Amino acid sequence: MISPSPASEEAVAASRFLRGVLWVDVWGSAAFGLLLLVAAGPVGKFADVAFGVPLGIGLVVMAWVAMVTSVVRRVPLAIGAASFVVLGNLAGVAVIVVVLVAFPDALSTGAEWALGFIGLGMLDLAVLERIGMRRAR
Repeated sequence: MISPSPASEEAVAASRFLRGVLWVDVWGSAAFGLLLLVAAGPVGKFADVAFGVPLGIGLVVMAWVAMVTSVVRRVPLAIGAASFVVLGNLAGVAVIVVVLVAFPDALSTGAEWALGFIGLGMLDLAVLERIGMRRAR
């Protein structure tokens, strides 16, 4: 029996790390998207926006979940597709920053704080996914 080389064991571990971070992205996004879809009324009231806003964002987030799920389930894991996930997370952070800066009175204070924490979570995921990509190469 041939034992795997330490280099291939490291590659498998790195790929496992990246896949794990992508799964965290999937499950966290799915929980957030479902919250927006199921509780669009209360979320809209909390954020001081119309009912359709959280509903529309929830639909976009669930499309994101489907896309990231297709990336993470692929064997072997495609680094290029994972790059798209990182860029998507960074784009989400940029949108949040634009909303918070350009429309300072559009949301309630609680919603602004919530968006800030969501943006930080997305940024953390993007960094961890990028680290996983570098380790997997």
